[in-house]
Amino acid sequence: MKKLSKNTLIFLNFLICVIPLAFILGNFFINAIITIFCITGIFFYKNNIFRINKNKISAIFFIFFLIVITATIFEGYNNPKNLQFTKSILFLRYFIFLLILSQMIINNDLNIKLFIKSCLFFSILVSLDIILQYFYGKNILGYEAEEHRRSGLFGDEIIAGGYIQRFSIFGLFALPYLLKKTGNKIFLYLSFFIIIFLGAFLSGNRMPLIMFLFFILLLSLTFNLKKLKFIGQISLALLVSIFIFLVTNFDNFKINYQRFLGGIPNPAKIINELKKNYPELKKYEGTKTAFHQTEEAKKNVGSYETFDLKTGHIHLYITSLDLISDDPFIGRGIRSFRNTCWEKRHLPNRLCQTHAHNFYLEILNDTGFLGLALIVLPLFYLIIKCFKKYRKKNYLFFYPVFFSLIIEFFPFRSSGSFFSTYNSTFIFFLIGLLIGMNELKKKNLLKSSNIF
Repeated sequence: MKKLSKNTLIFLNFLICVIPLAFILGNFFINAIITIFCITGIFFYKNNIFRINKNKISAIFFIFFLIVITATIFEGYNNPKNLQFTKSILFLRYFIFLLILSQMIINNDLNIKLFIKSCLFFSILVSLDIILQYFYGKNILGYEAEEHRRSGLFGDEIIAGGYIQRFSIFGLFALPYLLKKTGNKIFLYLSFFIIIFLGAFLSGNRMPLIMFLFFILLLSLTFNLKKLKFIGQISLALLVSIFIFLVTNFDNFKINYQRFLGGIPNPAKIINELKKNYPELKKYEGTKTAFHQTEEAKKNVGSYETFDLKTGHIHLYITSLDLISDDPFIGRGIRSFRNTCWEKRHLPNRLCQTHAHNFYLEILNDTGFLGLALIVLPLFYLIIKCFKKYRKKNYLFFYPVFFSLIIEFFPFRSSGSFFSTYNSTFIFFLIGLLIGMNELKKKNLLKSSNIF
């Protein structure tokens, strides 16, 4: 029996450690890992993981998942073509995922050191592949580089920068363990950092690069922590060096980022546009007619204020906020933006895509203010509580979780879909770890060798 339990824990830890690899291989492998992990975790921990009545925070997150299902059912009832009931039920797997993760933390069953080493390895691998693709035009698998972006091991998906940004945050925290008995700590850290930075920079994914630099800024503030002192000091020096490089090469930097900077949404423009009424366009409601196809737009060219498309984010945000105002309390159900955005296409400065490109706006679209409150408020409570618990201690693993959540929920960043497999897996992985650390008792902190 003990051997079976030991082997099961080894298997659960193996599944956690291959998550960075699954993110490279694609959604099928991520879903397979999550499914196997949940089934194995339920078998191993049994009823212990479902005692959410003893954990109020977990209970609140569970209500969020119920809101997702409820909003989806209501939308399906009102608009049968938009029914996504199966997706809303399957989304519950992330709740089971976070419950098992938190239980592993509480029981000291999660080998964090092994996981962060895995993150470092795959972050370096993806970064080196991007560097190879930049200099030789092709990566190790033969994928060709685009003019301004490089996908590396991800093929047609331009997400390498986001991958590096996410997993390198954990990976860089493996260095205190890897370099513990090494004399060349500074040289090796600089080497790892430069490879990861070049990978993020050369990928051409601008927002992940900005968030990575933001992480380095946060990391530079950890110089007062015993185990991170040298990393924090070097990070601060590197951040200053990067800033000097960008200033001295401002013209090239400005050219490369001109479209990106110009596409940052202006809140004043968004508010003014939402205040406008277009009664003459009301006749096009429900027709899926785009604004530029309307008779009014064709006959009165220039009479409507239209914004340059650029990144398209300002148009998506306007469309999203317009939809939120229609159903502010509970939203329209999981991943509903792609089906409901057409309701606003007859108005100027609206755009339709698969999601709103901002976590907060998408959660509001899909679950309303009720759903947003049920995930954001307990999450921020956990972050603050755990920060107070760990900030004066040398419990190393708290910081990558802390930094990652700050970046993931940074309100002004553009993002992918919150409810996608790629993002949901990572976000609820972080939340599960945070719940576990919040519940971890002091006596377990002292004897835990795997976590800190």
